[in-house]
Amino acid sequence: MMTTTLARTKVEARGAATPRASQLQQAISGKELLRTLGTWIVLAAIIGITTWAIVALIAPAWQSANEPALLIAAEVYASLPIAALLNLGGWKGVRDRLGFRFTSWGDIGLAIVVSILTFAGSAGVYALLTPILGSPQQVLETLLSSGTDVTRFPTATPVDLVLILVRALFLAGLAEELLYRGLLFGWLSRYLSVGLVSVVTAVVFGLQHYYPTVMLIAFLYGLAAGFIRARTGSTLNTLVMHGLLLAVAVLRMGVS
Repeated sequence: MMTTTLARTKVEARGAATPRASQLQQAISGKELLRTLGTWIVLAAIIGITTWAIVALIAPAWQSANEPALLIAAEVYASLPIAALLNLGGWKGVRDRLGFRFTSWGDIGLAIVVSILTFAGSAGVYALLTPILGSPQQVLETLLSSGTDVTRFPTATPVDLVLILVRALFLAGLAEELLYRGLLFGWLSRYLSVGLVSVVTAVVFGLQHYYPTVMLIAFLYGLAAGFIRARTGSTLNTLVMHGLLLAVAVLRMGVS
């Protein structure tokens, strides 16, 4: 009887340890992180230089237009998902290792609700800090001008508009979510609790935006996205958050 009980206890203990062991197997190693980032940098440089050289060769006059710069910026963002595919085992690796997968419509709904609450909460915080940081509208303009090309709207051609919106509403969010809530989140999960990982990635995400007025909203969003990443296990859900918040910000700028 005692032997049976001990055996059952060992089986239960192994079962309890399985989720953590599985999580560590899916985590990103330091070598994978550095290799992916290195591939991203090299790939972005090669594609960007090649694009500029082709433009200089075929249409030199086009170099002074907006389109080449906008195209190269979009290519830089697009290079990160490609680097992840090359270093993490293709689509299966990005899906399983970085969590870029559909989980449920309920999780999508939760991500949307958290996005709305984050945007509303951030607006409230910035309204209170207006004497220090400036008006929420000024902060919004700084945020969008630093991370997108919406300031080019008044003089943008149809091609410009397509490149600006694709970068702002999809490519920027995809690259940043795979980087912060995918690669960095997965690597830190090997060493820290989920709560600490969410805080650390939010801090780094905030610092990446370098403008003090923007860092706060980037940090608050990072905390919310970290919560969704930990709760649902999906960077696709955080991408929905990212896209929604930027869409609201772009629409707000357009209306104003």
